[in-house]
Amino acid sequence: MNRTASRATRRGAPGRRVAVAYAILAAAIAVIAVIGTALQPSYGSLPPEGGVSVLDLRSAPTPTGWSLDLGAVFAPGVPGSCLSFQSGALSPTLELVSATVPITSSTQENALCSPGTSEVEGRLAAIDPRTGHPQWLRSLGGDLNTTVSSLVWHRSAASGDIVVGVNGSRGAFLVDLDGRTGRLIDSAQVDSPDAAINFAVEGNLVLSAEPDAGGALEVYELRDARHLSKKIWSKQLTSSAQPQLLPDRLIVPLSPGTVSVDGRTGRETPWASDLTGIEGARVVDGGILGVTIPQGVGLGSFVELLDADGKSVWQVPALAVSSLESSRSCITMTSVTSKLTCIAPKTGDERWSVDFTGLTDGTPEGSTTDDIATIGPVKTGDTTLRIVTLDGATGATRATAVIPRGSDVVAESIATGFALDASTARGRSSLTAFDLSSGRTLWSISAGTIQHWGARFVEIDATGVAYELVDGRADPSHDMLGG
Repeated sequence: MNRTASRATRRGAPGRRVAVAYAILAAAIAVIAVIGTALQPSYGSLPPEGGVSVLDLRSAPTPTGWSLDLGAVFAPGVPGSCLSFQSGALSPTLELVSATVPITSSTQENALCSPGTSEVEGRLAAIDPRTGHPQWLRSLGGDLNTTVSSLVWHRSAASGDIVVGVNGSRGAFLVDLDGRTGRLIDSAQVDSPDAAINFAVEGNLVLSAEPDAGGALEVYELRDARHLSKKIWSKQLTSSAQPQLLPDRLIVPLSPGTVSVDGRTGRETPWASDLTGIEGARVVDGGILGVTIPQGVGLGSFVELLDADGKSVWQVPALAVSSLESSRSCITMTSVTSKLTCIAPKTGDERWSVDFTGLTDGTPEGSTTDDIATIGPVKTGDTTLRIVTLDGATGATRATAVIPRGSDVVAESIATGFALDASTARGRSSLTAFDLSSGRTLWSISAGTIQHWGARFVEIDATGVAYELVDGRADPSHDMLGG
């Protein structure tokens, strides 16, 4: 055999060596690509919860956006330090703000703050959180010719109206305002202060409750928000009864049986199920969700969803249920057996179940995922909370964040979660941001009173001036694909 040919055969042909090298290179590139994909942060792409696209503050914000003197809005000429401010969302572009005058033990402060504040607690202001401009201001004390001592309000998602309960020097009232303009649509005096505090709004219906002197009975009254002076229906029930308000009707447990009250006429008709046999009943997507109570020895309970007519949509066997929550992708059920189960809201099918100890935490405003936020076990003396995010489709852990104890996750942007503690010492708040993919803490600040207004966060300082908190710099390590 020719020795030269033999050596060439052992070495391999040049073309073959090149092909093998390319194959090795391609395999290496593929491995790198897989590792890179695995390390790439994953964020949501669903429409934001509540219709609010929260700003993605990736670095510690500063109070350098717009500013608004709330003291001048609510009590011109009175020091803003005399007032305390509360807020709540009317819409993604309107925040409803009210003010109170805290009681102080200082004679000097009382002398400074008392003049000119008698009308403060009856005022409401709707403010655009994008610009800081007030859109309307309403003085309910002037409208009702009363000195307001307290007010409570609920928004009607169906009409955009605001129903306000007012207690004042001339009695108690319910008031309906147009949420877009602040126009007073209707008002009515109610029989007791409780009816202006203990009320709920669903659709255009308003349900109020007034306990009797002994507390064993309550008088429930049903009204249309735009015709508050007219009672659609009224009945005295035991204090243990828990009527459920739907957008077009009221479901009332009686003894025996349950009735449906027509929201237009007040007419009672039998309901297809018995609400007295359901524990923890609550309204979910126009139906009623709860846990059935076993009616005999050896019988188990069920998680059940009923439609507006009381007919069963589905039921799932359940053992020792400790909580039920509704999220974007699941009805989550926890039990004393340390399990967290995801139930499909439409069908009742079990999607997944995982070992779990802790609490579920709902869906924050602005969330763009179907993930489920949970709070890990908390021990006495713990100064932090573990927020564990579970994949809504599988129940697998996606990220774990650590936030200060006392904080609540109040909002999420596409890539960032925001935890707010408004109860810190010396009248200050803390705000902590964390990455939604990795859970790592991005920043934490302590400031005056921090509130969440629509897509933004606002700091209200000791003088009553509100400042928009804005991102002071761009984070070069973050873009839509990186965190």
